[in-house]
Amino acid sequence: MVHLRRVGDVEVYERLRFVPLTVGAAAAGIVLVLLPVFDTRYLGFSAGLGLVVWLLWAFAVWPRVTVETDAVHVRNTFTTTRFALSALDGVTSGFTLDFLLRGGRRVRAWAVPGQQNLAMEAMRSADAHASGFQPVRRVAELTVGSATTPAGQVAASIARRLAVAGAGQVGVTDPPADAVRRVNVIMIAVTCLVVVLAVAGIAGVAS
Repeated sequence: MVHLRRVGDVEVYERLRFVPLTVGAAAAGIVLVLLPVFDTRYLGFSAGLGLVVWLLWAFAVWPRVTVETDAVHVRNTFTTTRFALSALDGVTSGFTLDFLLRGGRRVRAWAVPGQQNLAMEAMRSADAHASGFQPVRRVAELTVGSATTPAGQVAASIARRLAVAGAGQVGVTDPPADAVRRVNVIMIAVTCLVVVLAVAGIAGVAS
């Protein structure tokens, strides 16, 4: 399942609802911090559960895919990548959605599951493999009605934008546009800090 939020012409795809779950995670974090203050016996419990809450939020709630008029932002836990729609060559889905860029680069989107029914997808993949068909969707083959999976919803949105812009053939002879990738330093730092504090808390109780 994927959740879609529209902000003007911008479409934001999330695996889970960002705002309510972020508020919930923050509230849970405050409670877990306060518990050991009133009773030190809860230190190990708070440390372990706090680590679980943070990891679930960082890997399942924070990632998103933002489709703009002429570009796509893929925000994963530790990296964020932006590329122009004209640089997109195709999409493919396994457990997640992968954007294939001209020039051979692949950008994986953690926020968008590639399939929802693993058994059905496994049978389809087996049939495709037996017939020699590679399940990779090129941009020129995308159709507006192809949103049968969460990955298909994003692909269909991109197809509509390319059609409206008349950009179905843009960039075919041009050199591929570079994707801009940056590291989410704050997310990495906070994750490391939470892990260290959790280990220290659990170790303190064990000793």
